[in-house]
Amino acid sequence: MPDALRSSCVAAAISLAGISSVAGAAAQMVPMTFEEVVAEAETIILARTVDRRSRWEETRDGKFIVTQVVLAVEKVYKGPSMTQTTMEYLGGTIGDMAFGVEGMPTFNRGDRDVLFISSEVKPVNPIVGGTAGRFRVARDPRTGADAVRTAEGLAFTNVSQLGQFAQPEQAPGATAVPPMSLQEFEGQLAKTLAHGRR
Repeated sequence: MPDALRSSCVAAAISLAGISSVAGAAAQMVPMTFEEVVAEAETIILARTVDRRSRWEETRDGKFIVTQVVLAVEKVYKGPSMTQTTMEYLGGTIGDMAFGVEGMPTFNRGDRDVLFISSEVKPVNPIVGGTAGRFRVARDPRTGADAVRTAEGLAFTNVSQLGQFAQPEQAPGATAVPPMSLQEFEGQLAKTLAHGRR
């Protein structure tokens, strides 16, 4: 790495120290149940990532990278009707400069997720509970149907498992749990939302 770039990296790391500690604390959250994630989310959507842009942002605390994700919304489960929305989170890459925080989401074009989005204004991470409010959606090759996994890629059979030890555990050598179908996940989400309105 050239000396000039190395120096700028060090300077950025120093200026980001305060923000990093805040983000680190945010990432180390107490595990949340599915009911808690649903209740805390202002918006719940099924969306596909169509664009991602990172930029420098300057504040009185220093200069840091933020990433904006553009989402094409397929379904709205909670919140106002929309066809597109954007989210911003701390971290990203610009040229040879990269800044990441443990627990921050990473979105790539084509990603499809059910997202539980916080009501906070300009939060470090807009996803409720760090990674707890992100569920990856992908085609299950065995069934051909859309299936849902946690942000870490773990399968679960019931939303009641979420929040146990941060995420459902799969012991080494254990039989793989088949992922829940998107349709079944939507059904359990609908029941949780209905229960919360009572």
